[in-house]
Amino acid sequence: MDDDEYLGSLMAKVETSSVVEYSWQECVEGFKQADRDMGSAFHRKLDWMNRAADSYLAENKKMSGFVGKFANSCGISYDYSSQLNRVRNSGCNPKNFSSDALKALLSAPEELREDIVSSGKSMTSEEVQEAKRDYKAIQEEPEYADIFERVQQNEITPREAIIEKQARMPVERVYDLVDAMSAITGIAWLYVKNYKGTSEDAADVLIQEIIGVCEDGDDIDLSIAKDRIKWFLEFKEALDYAEPALREFLTEKPNLKIVK
Repeated sequence: MDDDEYLGSLMAKVETSSVVEYSWQECVEGFKQADRDMGSAFHRKLDWMNRAADSYLAENKKMSGFVGKFANSCGISYDYSSQLNRVRNSGCNPKNFSSDALKALLSAPEELREDIVSSGKSMTSEEVQEAKRDYKAIQEEPEYADIFERVQQNEITPREAIIEKQARMPVERVYDLVDAMSAITGIAWLYVKNYKGTSEDAADVLIQEIIGVCEDGDDIDLSIAKDRIKWFLEFKEALDYAEPALREFLTEKPNLKIVK
């Protein structure tokens, strides 16, 4: 059974069992298992292609023309035959990787690829792509320069470097818009109730707070300041949308007491 036939059988099972409810984790594990199973079928293709290559070489004393003949005989496109041949000759053919994961792995930096293969851990294509993105960030972004230096000095492996990078990343919290807006309303109330200066002075302080980090700073500080500016301007967009309704409410409720 090739990849397409296997995928067809999976889809048939899904269609006949659509009334069954599965948990998210069961779906994830099921996908990973299917990905590994498809990887087994893909590697069987490579094994047969290897045998065909040996037979072709024995008969012709050369490999020229092998890809085209294999494509014609097997009824596949030349591009697909060429792709399989490239994988076959790459020297990177871990048995626990699907075809998509293996293709993603072939374009990874050599040290990362070798580290992943030597670990013996099965990875999906998405996991390989994520590892490649993380490792690229370690190689290129200044905040991870110390981690990359340790990789270059063979103090840690590329996979260990990725784990350290991920540990540094802030944990994303669930954003509650109602709570956030309530907090912002409270800050506005404190500002109006307690601040006795001019709006121009307050604006100067706000600007300094947002971009002041750039003074005598580096490119990272500049990037942080730009992000802060974007955040404030995006929030201002919400205020712009809210302003007409708020002013209309004030007009319709003339006896409303405004705290100043």
